[in-house]
Order: sequence, then C-alpha cells, then structure tokens
Amino acid sequence: RLNEAGLQYLQISIDNIRPDAVSKKSLAVLDSKLENLARYATFQVNVNSVLGGGCRDPEDALAIARRAKELGFSTSLGRLSESMYVAFDSRHLQACLLPDVYHLHRGGSGFETLKLLSGRAVHVFHVNDFPAEPAAAELTDAHRVYPGDGAAPLKQVYHDLRDAGFRGYLSLELFNRDYW
Repeated sequence: RLNEAGLQYLQISIDNIRPDAVSKKSLAVLDSKLENLARYATFQVNVNSVLGGGCRDPEDALAIARRAKELGFSTSLGRLSESMYVAFDSRHLQACLLPDVYHLHRGGSGFETLKLLSGRAVHVFHVNDFPAEPAAAELTDAHRVYPGDGAAPLKQVYHDLRDAGFRGYLSLELFNRDYW
C-alpha cells in the first residue's frame, strides 16, 4: 500500500539490537519488517540510530548500520561522533560524512568537533541556522532559518571547515514552512 500511495522516502529509527526497558525499537523486533521493505518497497528507505538516545552502545549503532546496508538501505546517525565512529570502523576509504549546522547543535555534537574532521571526508555540508530559543532538545526541523538569521556560530563553522580542508559543496537545507 505504501508503494501505491506514492511514498518516496521512509526513515525508520532503530535504537538497539534487542529491546530493553528504554526502547522496543530494536533490530530484533524490526528485522523481518526491514526484510519485507527491502523486498517490496519501490521507495528509498533510511535507517537511523541515535547514540545517547535509545541507542547506548556504539557497537549496536554499527550493527544497525551494517544490517541496513546489507538490505540496500541508506543509514544515518544523530551525532557527529557516531558518524565518525562508523566511518572509521567501516574501513572503507570512500566513507564520507554529511554534517549540518542544525544537527550539530540539535544532537549536541558541538561545533568545535568540526576541527577533528578531514575535509576530504565531507563532500557536502548542509548550511542553515537556528534560533537561540527554544533549547536545542526542543528544536524541530521547522525552526531552521536562513544562515545568519539565527544563533549558530557560522563564521567559526566556515573557518573550521576551510581549515580542515573542506572543498566540497554547501547545500541550503530548510524545512521552515514560513519560507515556502
């Protein structure tokens, strides 16, 4: 029915390998459903895990990402450190990261972590901004604003990216309905 409805993209968040008291969104519970999606879906599927949210173990996040790749899905992680961990542990020389201003703030990664990146591992960087209020944990995609209209330390972000060797593309990513 999802194919018939014209669905183009589906994101599924998985928090752990096995269900626990915090989350039942586990790979063990959802794997058969993921297999069905791999078999029948005509739309793109992304599997997301967020360490520090439901996913507390980096090995779980890595296993979830590997399973998603086995099934032909894209994967994403909620924090820059998680993404770097998976990229390093994949041992794939073409592994890359897709950071963005909003998620660095919303996920609690901090902007100073950009200094640890190799610009060669970042082909695209999403630019946007966010207001000073509400607090990061309460922000939604709709809070994203044009670069320079919010509280992000964009000048430092751009300097740190340049110093890290970033020579890729900047992509404006906004989901603020006030701009539509």
